Amino acid sequence: VSGLKPEAVHRLTVRARCATAGLDELDWQRLKHEPSHPLRWTEPQHSAPLLTPRMPPPLPVPQPVTMPDGRFGRFRHTPCALVTCPMFRKKHPDDFDRDHPIVLDIKPAGAPDEDFREISLENSTFRQLEQHGPCRIIYNMPFLHAELRMRNTTMNYVSAASPPFFGVPPMVLDATEGPRADLLLADDGSLFVRLVWQVRCLPLQEAELIQISIKKHRVEAAPTDLQPFELAPTMVLEHIPANAVLAAGEAFATAAAEAGTGAEEATAPSARQHSLLCRRCYQPLGGEAPSGSGLGPWGRARLEDPRRALEAGALGAGEVPPFLGWDDGLRLLRVPHRTEVSARDREEEQREPRAPQRMPPACACGDLVMQKLLPVDGGDIRHGDTYRFRVRVKDGLSWSPWTDFSVPLHVVVPPPRPTLPQRDLQNPAPPPSIEVQLMRGDSHDDASVSNLVDAARHADIRLQLSWMRFDGRMKEVEYRVLLWTLSPEQRQRLAGRRAADGKGRGVLPPLLGTQTIVVNLGPSPPAQIGDDGSPPRLGGQDFLGKCRPLEAVVAPRAHGVPPNTISGNEPATQSGTEAPQVIAHMKPPEASHPLKHTPKTAVAGKDVLTEVHDRTLQMEVSLLALPKGYGYVFGVEAKHSRGACGHVGDWSAPLYSKLIDFEHAPRQLNLEIDARFGALLFKGHACAPNPSDEQVVFEVPAVGFADEHRKLPKAMPLTPGGDPWPLGSAAGTYLVRSKDRSVYAERLGPEDAAPDTTQLPERRPHGDDLRCD
Repeated sequence: VSGLKPEAVHRLTVRARCATAGLDELDWQRLKHEPSHPLRWTEPQHSAPLLTPRMPPPLPVPQPVTMPDGRFGRFRHTPCALVTCPMFRKKHPDDFDRDHPIVLDIKPAGAPDEDFREISLENSTFRQLEQHGPCRIIYNMPFLHAELRMRNTTMNYVSAASPPFFGVPPMVLDATEGPRADLLLADDGSLFVRLVWQVRCLPLQEAELIQISIKKHRVEAAPTDLQPFELAPTMVLEHIPANAVLAAGEAFATAAAEAGTGAEEATAPSARQHSLLCRRCYQPLGGEAPSGSGLGPWGRARLEDPRRALEAGALGAGEVPPFLGWDDGLRLLRVPHRTEVSARDREEEQREPRAPQRMPPACACGDLVMQKLLPVDGGDIRHGDTYRFRVRVKDGLSWSPWTDFSVPLHVVVPPPRPTLPQRDLQNPAPPPSIEVQLMRGDSHDDASVSNLVDAARHADIRLQLSWMRFDGRMKEVEYRVLLWTLSPEQRQRLAGRRAADGKGRGVLPPLLGTQTIVVNLGPSPPAQIGDDGSPPRLGGQDFLGKCRPLEAVVAPRAHGVPPNTISGNEPATQSGTEAPQVIAHMKPPEASHPLKHTPKTAVAGKDVLTEVHDRTLQMEVSLLALPKGYGYVFGVEAKHSRGACGHVGDWSAPLYSKLIDFEHAPRQLNLEIDARFGALLFKGHACAPNPSDEQVVFEVPAVGFADEHRKLPKAMPLTPGGDPWPLGSAAGTYLVRSKDRSVYAERLGPEDAAPDTTQLPERRPHGDDLRCD
């Protein structure tokens, strides 16, 4: 801000208003205007009083910048910062740093200017970077939250203090294990990968940016770094004090003793410098222990395992090795850490006692439990693959190191599966399967010859399938029903194959058993016979599911059976018939409205039946009866129906039924023809073993008089005495009495009403002049 009066107290004021879009812009310098205008300024926010100096600082202010990735690895384990300023430029590249007239001073953030101290050349190094220009990297900073200024040693000019910054980034706890990754399935079917990690921050330090890296779990797979994103308040699950482990009581004392320090030593205020140190601020974990009731679920979980909490966030004071100086073999790889230098100083104090120093303050850091939901949308994360994740955090200046990759996570939601019965070694229960029940079929009352052929071809067998519902991660589950039409050759192959255990998926279904349906029983309905010794079941009998509506009714057509199998010819198996046929696809019903009244109490004895009905699905299938040797096998698969699980999820392993076999009762059509031409009688007989739509040629030869009357018991007079009916003739031979006048009676005139019985013509068998076929 220019134009300020020197050596005067000033105050800055900030106001805000909405941006203009289609409205007349007002003068931004006018604070008072019409109150009815939609664009009004907010209430002012004033800054603290500011005293301007007599003259501006002659030196520019040093600016801390973010360290580039992959650089300065030997300094990052210490409190360090990268500072840029044009005054750091050297006159000659070979000049030494100690010959440069510009030095840096440091003080704690918020402290007065009298607390500035010079940073020694041992903790400062010059670097020339392309993106920032001349820079200095300072390490082993004495203050974790500090301010810098630049000073000219020749003229003793100083610059203004830089903005406060932190020398260490936020630390991710359990960095060696990586974030905790698991799958999260939303109510609408959306699938997410949930990452949870814990971050420890210094007092007044806030995490601003987060970056996640994804790597496929395979050989030579390169990690994919996602774009950094800002930390939202909804991502923070819980705030935990860093010394919350002290609330564990005796469990903490035991864990501290195992870590190498006694419980009294870890909690006594006089021995904090020898107790457990915080891994972020390197201050003792002391102070007042927080209340366990005030902690959330993550904090209480930390109290249950204090040993792991100490390993992740604490460091024993005796575990820090002293810095060996030039004798240290790692001095060319990294600079000594501040704690290592402090350990060396403590050893020197033991050899040469000095005046007692002030006790360091206790740790005041805080831990944040964060989570991030990554959608499984087919882009960076795909369903069915295995991934590993890592994360890092930035506070506005410095990025924390990448954590190690997490445990591999298989991003897949298992498909639904049927409820398995409880395992009992004494009474083992059979695995779940599809129950097939025979229902009443359509009747054919017309007994004509043409209908006999059509009835054999269109024999409708109605079957009812029932199976238990599949359980999955979601309530909305869809099903599809499969149908296999097996030929005799396929049945022979399956007979020698081992039964499937549900872990693999073959082309042909396994044979779990056989159920035989006997058809062509005349007036009786078809019958179902099982292989478990149960009594036969006739079509149309009632069973458990008849009183509830069916989920689907389908009438599929059998594949792989030629149309001429009804005539008795041997069928030929067609190619490609091993694949199943999808005969039904059952979507879950829409969610019904909740009840707005109190339902009636269930009747005793019906609640179990209702539960069975709710857990069972039923479907009706109308099929054609196959020839002997062929059979049907049904299968049911399920998968989730909504969201990402419904789109990219896999179908479950099929649930199979027993083989449905058919047995046909023998049927034949017998046809006898009798024809008379004058005094000649012609007889013919034909037999069709299997009703078919064919032309049959009849041979009807003439029958002699002796063969015609061979089956008669004896000659019968014209007017037999008594009642000769029924005659003792063979089956199929009938004597029919005519209702009208016979041929002989038509020859008599009116005058011959009472003929002479002594002059009768030759006697014939009774009813020989007129017969009925």
